[in-house]
Amino acid sequence: MDKKKNKQASSDQEQPSLEEIEKQKTAVCEETPEQADATAETETDAGENEQEQYRELEDKYLRLAAEYDNFRRRSRKEKEALYSDSISDVVSKFLPVLDNVDRALELAEDCTNPETLAFAEGVQLIRKQLEDIFAGLDIQEIKALGETFDPNLHHAVSHIEDETKDIQEITEVFMAGYIRNDRVLRHSVVQVAN
Repeated sequence: MDKKKNKQASSDQEQPSLEEIEKQKTAVCEETPEQADATAETETDAGENEQEQYRELEDKYLRLAAEYDNFRRRSRKEKEALYSDSISDVVSKFLPVLDNVDRALELAEDCTNPETLAFAEGVQLIRKQLEDIFAGLDIQEIKALGETFDPNLHHAVSHIEDETKDIQEITEVFMAGYIRNDRVLRHSVVQVAN
């Protein structure tokens, strides 16, 4: 029983009395127009501040999104460049091996021994495989013999006088050059006429 009385007493204390409610009503009704305008201005200022914060946050978001997009593009380009450089570096290491295969084939051309010819045929198949691999990587041999000398593609190591050849015509190729996507992996080592 005591518990019920205590509950009613505490609930009476929590609920405002009728007199207090009437006082609050009259205070609101007695509010002057200036006070009402000040309250409205405060609410307007708060709304403008919220809009300002929203615009700032939206601007930050857009800048961050653009920055991330630029980072993604830059990373993709760096990755592609790194991939291309890696291929070029590895292929450059294999070029002397290809030169040795070519030298072996040149020596085998003069042989008449059937065993040597069979061996040369196997070496020729290896050469073909290397050519296919290079073609798959967009690596091409630089055309040199009979072409006009281009210092961007060729490296001249000797010069001859020959009236039957054009000026700056390449007459002999000592070592083949290779190019990948307009990037020279190795210059052709050549002899130039006139």
